Amino acid sequence: MEGDTFSPSPPRGYIARRYVILALLTLGLLLAYAIRVVLSTAIVNISKEQDWSSDVQGIVLSSFYWGYIITQLPGGYMASRWGGKWVFGVGMIVALAGTAVFPFVTKWVYAAVAVRIVTGIGEGVMFSSAYAINSAWAPNAERSTMFGFLNGAPPLGTLITLAVSPPIISSLGWKWLFWGTSAIGAIWTAFYLLFVQSTPKDNFFICAPHRSEIDYISTNVGPITSTSKMDNISLQVDDVESFDEQQKKDLPVPWLSFFRSSAFLAAMFNHFAYNWNYYVFVSWLPTYMERQLGFDLEKQGFYSTLPYLIYPFISMFSGWFCDWLVHKKGQDLLSMPFYFLFSFFFSFCAHYDSSNATS
Repeated sequence: MEGDTFSPSPPRGYIARRYVILALLTLGLLLAYAIRVVLSTAIVNISKEQDWSSDVQGIVLSSFYWGYIITQLPGGYMASRWGGKWVFGVGMIVALAGTAVFPFVTKWVYAAVAVRIVTGIGEGVMFSSAYAINSAWAPNAERSTMFGFLNGAPPLGTLITLAVSPPIISSLGWKWLFWGTSAIGAIWTAFYLLFVQSTPKDNFFICAPHRSEIDYISTNVGPITSTSKMDNISLQVDDVESFDEQQKKDLPVPWLSFFRSSAFLAAMFNHFAYNWNYYVFVSWLPTYMERQLGFDLEKQGFYSTLPYLIYPFISMFSGWFCDWLVHKKGQDLLSMPFYFLFSFFFSFCAHYDSSNATS
């Protein structure tokens, strides 16, 4: 697409600010998933230590998501009103505090549940605010690529946590999973608060390359209008470019239009089904392997990572591939899903086969 190149060329050694922000957001979401997965990997040891029944384990594991669901919509609203930087940052601080405190409260089930609920409340704002920041910094020609990296962070965080948890538990004890994650998160938070801004206009590190990048982003960020011949579908975008930032924020949210949109409903139900499958695996796979298959910690760490090995790399590649097809090959935006139907089909077959193998 004409105009979708970095101009003028950055000096040698210059790292574009949007890539620094993308890296920090990706690491932040990776940490967010580490925070939620550490309990799943430690639950077997905690249950033996505190004599938790299966019912108590289920309540404690699910309590994170009680808080998580509460702040999804408020997080998106706050990010749109006041910028995603502070919403994401405060959410991370709350989640890290809950993670650090959790080992001290496992003697009391109600306290453990309360701490996990608070941790979920903190994490509930992270995705919406991360997407708000990324949307402001991602030029049209790189939009899918940058979101592909963000979406690759959760499985990568799950993969790393499942892999490193067994040796840490064996050598240091399960409590250090929580404290180590909190310590790493504290270091990340310092860099995040220093380098991340909600929008390019908020960027206070201004030099000539930064100014060129900000000018480039400001002229290449916005809705991509696409017209498809499929069923005479046409994407129309309202012209709000003449509005100032406050006017855009004051625009009413078209809630009824959302729920009348077949595309929105399809995306929502697809995301629901994906999350159902994903969180069942994240929450219960280590327990299942220990109780039903008799795996020790080392085997759990190896086999638990297998479902997540390919996912992050496919996410990152598919984002780049979509950008390449749209902006280099001129493919229509709405035709993108059809390039991935075969991957869905093979994924379904693999899942069906593995389900039969374990039944």
